[in-house]
Amino acid sequence: MNYDKSLWSSFMYAVEGIWHALKNNRNFRIEVFLGVLAVLLGLYLQITALEMVIVIVVILLVILSEMVNTSLEEMVNLITSEHKKEAKIASTIPSFVIQPKEIFIDCFNSFNFIHNYATYLLNNLQLVLNISNYQFIYQLF
Repeated sequence: MNYDKSLWSSFMYAVEGIWHALKNNRNFRIEVFLGVLAVLLGLYLQITALEMVIVIVVILLVILSEMVNTSLEEMVNLITSEHKKEAKIASTIPSFVIQPKEIFIDCFNSFNFIHNYATYLLNNLQLVLNISNYQFIYQLF
């Protein structure tokens, strides 16, 4: 196999892989959509720069793990087209490995956004009611 080893062609192979995943992998499209939605929600809630970096890193981890899972599944499909027990195991185990990580990431992001949204709402409620922190807390209880 003769292929170009330049930096530009390596970059183009990566873009081609991402494009292939976007066109052919429903889960990848959903994760990219939710990632963009999370970043937009973070911008709307005005989360700190550190929190935004954490959200973006977490999104990239999810997307990268989905790409690894997809590549392993495609490799299994390339090796055998028959429905064998071993091929199914080799194809489904990476999915199982990814799920606990995604559940943890979803919980982390949900907690982060709920905390920031609650803070945002309470601050705006204080501004609307035009009361001090002490009066606001006293009126809550």
